[in-house]
Amino acid sequence: MKKFIQRILACGSILIIAPFVLLYFLYQSPNSYHFKKEIAEENLNKSEILVFGDSHALFGVNPECFKHRTINLSNVAQPLYYDLKLIKEYIHKMKNLKIVAINLSFFSFNYNLENNPDQWRRNFYYAYWRFKPQKFDFNFFLNILTLPHFFIKKDLSVTGNIDSSGFQKNDQIKDFWLDEKNLRARLNLYKDLYDKGKSDQNITIVRDIITIAKDENIKLVFFITPKYNLYVTETDQRIINEFYTHVKEILIDQNIPFFDQSNNGSFSIDDFRDFDHLNYIGANKFSHMLSDYIELKLI
Repeated sequence: MKKFIQRILACGSILIIAPFVLLYFLYQSPNSYHFKKEIAEENLNKSEILVFGDSHALFGVNPECFKHRTINLSNVAQPLYYDLKLIKEYIHKMKNLKIVAINLSFFSFNYNLENNPDQWRRNFYYAYWRFKPQKFDFNFFLNILTLPHFFIKKDLSVTGNIDSSGFQKNDQIKDFWLDEKNLRARLNLYKDLYDKGKSDQNITIVRDIITIAKDENIKLVFFITPKYNLYVTETDQRIINEFYTHVKEILIDQNIPFFDQSNNGSFSIDDFRDFDHLNYIGANKFSHMLSDYIELKLI
């Protein structure tokens, strides 16, 4: 009986310890968060322009197209909350920093990682930068145990596609425009997340970013990448209208540059990897345009 209890305790200990051992190796393994931090730390004395945002910027802004040393610190599903955290982390460390460029999407002002299928990503920001989530909830602690599963399921080990400037190249050209059913499913998910969010939180975040940049004499530009026309027409018009209302009140009325290419008709099917993300060809095209805009407006 004694040996049986000892075996039970030993098995229980293994079950308790195993997830933490897996987490240790998970955080040591290459992934986009680990790689982004390495890129930032390696360029503390070189970076002149920092790019932030979600996957639209990750796939859509190629720093190699810029005239000044640029680093892309965007990531998949990255909300404004973590843009602000990263800006605070590096704005004082990067002595040559001149410009911060931030990507917006139609959903940005109501989007966060709380109550979100991608909420597990919060744990990576905490693991590498010690950024606290907007709220410590049960799911944050639950995800500590389930992150190895998400790592495998979501294939976070994508560093082979991310270059030394933080840009994730995608040269895929496919018949995505035939998959309207998938587009509408995605937009319904985005709408659901939008309706759960609170714009006042992200409006405050954007204003904090503006204040910090002003205090540190850093110039700001916000931008939105080109979208395939069906994506724009199928997006809930209420969401688009509210987006531009916020942009006008927060940015345009305050003379903050906003480079809006969401309806740029010069981007064709061959420039997109899906309905709202650019491929490598489109990214280079847009990045040259954004660089020229920055040179004209801010340099």
